[in-house]
Amino acid sequence: MQVNKRHGCLATLFVILIITTSYSAVYVYEKNTVVILNFDEDRAFSDMLNLTSFGPRISGSLGNRQGAEFIAQKFREAGLSNVHIEEYNNTMYEVKSASATLIYLTSNIREPVKRVEYKHMYDFAVQGYSGSTYGTVTLDIVDVGNGTDADYKSKDVKGKAVIVSTGPVNNTALLLQAAKYGAAANIIHNVAEGEYFVNMPYSTCPMWRSEDGLISKAFPDIFPDCKVPSIMVSKKVGTDIRNLLKNARNIPLYGSTVKIELSLDIPITKKPLLDVIGEIRGSGKPDEFILMGAHCDTQYNTVGAVDNTVGTVTLMEMARQLAKQKPERTIRFAAWDGEEIGLRGATEYYKAHKGEIANNMVFYMNFDWHNVNLERSSNCSVRVSDGKYFELFEKIKEDLFKNQPRFSQRYNFSVIVSNEIGADSDAYYNAAKKPVSDYRGSGQWEIHTPLDTVYDNNGKLMLNPESWALGGIMCGSFALKLANGG
Repeated sequence: MQVNKRHGCLATLFVILIITTSYSAVYVYEKNTVVILNFDEDRAFSDMLNLTSFGPRISGSLGNRQGAEFIAQKFREAGLSNVHIEEYNNTMYEVKSASATLIYLTSNIREPVKRVEYKHMYDFAVQGYSGSTYGTVTLDIVDVGNGTDADYKSKDVKGKAVIVSTGPVNNTALLLQAAKYGAAANIIHNVAEGEYFVNMPYSTCPMWRSEDGLISKAFPDIFPDCKVPSIMVSKKVGTDIRNLLKNARNIPLYGSTVKIELSLDIPITKKPLLDVIGEIRGSGKPDEFILMGAHCDTQYNTVGAVDNTVGTVTLMEMARQLAKQKPERTIRFAAWDGEEIGLRGATEYYKAHKGEIANNMVFYMNFDWHNVNLERSSNCSVRVSDGKYFELFEKIKEDLFKNQPRFSQRYNFSVIVSNEIGADSDAYYNAAKKPVSDYRGSGQWEIHTPLDTVYDNNGKLMLNPESWALGGIMCGSFALKLANGG
C-alpha cells in the first residue's frame, strides 16, 4: 500500500515522540488506570544543597527555622494551597558547649598524670536531653557492663560516672538506670562491630511511649529528676577507658586512678516545634485526604543529609509532581519537626487534628533516610501495614520497572507487609489505627554522626538521587491512585 510521504513522516514523528517522552512524561495505563509520576533528581539535589547549607537543624535552632521557611517557600512555588507552619511549644535541648577529658595516673615519673582530651562529635557525642554539669566536674569511672540491674547492684556508682555498653539495654533505659542508682554521669560505649556507624559515637534522644501508643511527652517532662549528663564514646575510646579500668586502683583521699573530666552546657528550655504543612485540594472529595510526611529536623551534630534531608527533598519533589494532577481526594504534605527528640512534630500534629484524622484520613505515608548506597547495598523497600495495599504497590512496581529498567537492574526493591513501621508513623498507626507505609533505603552507616554529609572529606558524593526517584515515583504514584479512589 502506498503511503503519503507527508503523512508517513508525521506518523514516524508521532512514534518517536512517544518513545522519547516515555521516560519523562506521565504514563497512563488502562489496566487499573495506574499513573506513574515523574521525579526531577537534579531539582531534588538542589533542594538538598540548600537545606544542608543551613547547618544542623536540631529542633529549636536557627538552622531549623531557616529550613522550615525554605520548605514552605518551595511548597508555595509548587502550587500547594493552605501552606503554613504550625507551631507547638515543646521541651527541647541545645548543646552550647561540650568537653570530655580522660585523666589517669601512670607509672611514668616524668608524666605521672596523663590527660587525654577527646574530640567532640568524633570521640564523644552528647545524648539528647543530657543534664548539664554546671561547670567542670571530675568523676571516678565505674564499669557497669551492659547496664542491667545485676550489673549495677554489684558496684558502688553513687556520685560517679558509669561506662556501659550499647546493645542489650536501649539507650533510654541506660539513662534511667544511671539516674536510678545515683550515677553522676553516663558514658555509653559504642561497641558495634564492623562498619556500622563506623564505630563513631552517635547522638540519640531518649523516648518514652505511653499506653495510647503515643510518644506523648518530651523525656524531661516525664522524668524531670533524670538529669544525668550522658555522652556516647567511640568504640576505640570506650575500649581504652575499659582497659585502663581493669588495672585501676583506689587511692585514699584521691579515689580511682582513672577519672573523666566533663564540662557540658546543655540548657533544656521550651521552644516551638515547626511543622510545615501544604496540600493539593481534592476536586471531588476534598475533606478526605492522604497524608505524606517526612521529618526535616536533624541531630545536633550533623547536617543530616541522609537522615532525613533525603526524605524531605523527596517529599518536596513529590509535591511538585502531584500538584500537576487533579486528584479527587486531598493530598496533604507535612515536613515534621522534632522527630529526633521523640517523634514530637508528627505526634503534636496528630493530637491537634485527632478528630479530622479519625474521620477523614485515608492513609499515612512516611519517608525517612531512604537513600540507597549502591556501593554497600542495593536493598530498598516500602513497608505497608495493611496487606490489601500490597497488590497496588506491586502493580506500580511492575509498570515502573517495565518502562524504566534502570530501577529493576540496579535495585533490589521489595514490598513488605508488616506491622513494624515505626518512626513518624507511630501516632497514625498505633494511636489513630490508620493504614501506613514507610519507604527505607540501605547502606547508611553515617547517620547521627558528622559524617552524614552530601560529600565526604575527599569530595566524593555520598548520596544517590536515583534512589530518591525510585521511592518518590513509587510512593507518589501510589498516593495519587488512593487520592483518585484506588
